Amino acid sequence: MSGIYIHIPFCRQACHYCNFHFSVNRRLLPEMVEAIQTEMDRKLGVQNRPATETIYLGGGTPSLLSYRQLTDLIDRIRKHTRVVPDAEITLEANPEDITPAHLQEWRNAGINRLSIGIQSFNDNDLLRLNRNHTGVMAEEAVLSAASFGFDNISIDLIYGIQGSGPDDWKKNIDKALLLPVQHISAYALTVEPKTAMEVRIRRGQDEHPSETAMVEQFYLLLQMLEDGGYEQYETSNFCRPGHISRHNTSYWEGKPYLGFGPSAHSYDPPVRSWNLSNNTLYIQQVRAQMPEAASEVLTMEQQANEYIMLQLRMRKGLDLSAFRLRFGSPLYDQLQQNAVHSIQTGQLVHSGNILCISKPSLMLADGIIAGLFVEDQGLSGGEAGI
Repeated sequence: MSGIYIHIPFCRQACHYCNFHFSVNRRLLPEMVEAIQTEMDRKLGVQNRPATETIYLGGGTPSLLSYRQLTDLIDRIRKHTRVVPDAEITLEANPEDITPAHLQEWRNAGINRLSIGIQSFNDNDLLRLNRNHTGVMAEEAVLSAASFGFDNISIDLIYGIQGSGPDDWKKNIDKALLLPVQHISAYALTVEPKTAMEVRIRRGQDEHPSETAMVEQFYLLLQMLEDGGYEQYETSNFCRPGHISRHNTSYWEGKPYLGFGPSAHSYDPPVRSWNLSNNTLYIQQVRAQMPEAASEVLTMEQQANEYIMLQLRMRKGLDLSAFRLRFGSPLYDQLQQNAVHSIQTGQLVHSGNILCISKPSLMLADGIIAGLFVEDQGLSGGEAGI
């Protein structure tokens, strides 16, 4: 089992753009930690469980956990599985939770990678997003973490925020480049249904993010981070040499993983399963020793399409020989046919056995990838060469 994900579904306040599963009522936090441990006992307490290479505590806001709660969760994993000596153990943290006391506790608990939810160093952006910190707090959080010996620090940034121009975005990137940060995840602002931001836009209280601004800011990001010594290894992820997110990379490579907590997904090819996205019902379900809320068995075509999507999000691209070996000639032939047009238009680059999205077309990646998806083998076409 390559990775383990733990979802901690609690936050201090609701960010206006967020549609992840969480609650601002932390009354159930102690019971939630107990339920997650019980779920671990059931899923991990089996014979011949493979070694764990990565552990990722996400949310929500897992930096809200007490030291005892955090160590109980990690110790429960170690009780049931062999955690490799160089395992990557990531904790998502908000700047307001990064204090000297917490940093020392996290190091004692075995956390060796911090993912800090900064989103922006601009106070106007943070106010619009309803974040609970300031730009100065974000900067101080990174510096404090580094001073406590954390040498694998990732930060999240958001581009395309309403009212934020190219100069504002450039200042954000400049600030990130000056800090001891080894990894940056940068995402376009997406207006999700039923979020506070979507409601405000629908009521005319806020403007919709500008797609033109997003494109401009994305390519400014690419250039500045490349000039600053970062490698873009996935569409939204950049790192200094040797600091990829091993946990997230295992997702993109289609490796099996286990998820614990409400809304968490697990994947053991070809089966994907997921838990209820309701805190109270999740706890009740675990106590009743019920299985996951739902599961599905992916067809070979579904597995192939996920592989295409995830591999092409990575800048190293899709290895066509590996695809053929894994999914067979009929689906490989379909993929070749589907790729011809995008190669001819320059949206895809075909070099040897590697297929990747061209740099100018990265913002069109979702549509390009969808055009490559294969169908049932009975509908496959004949041979085609690329």
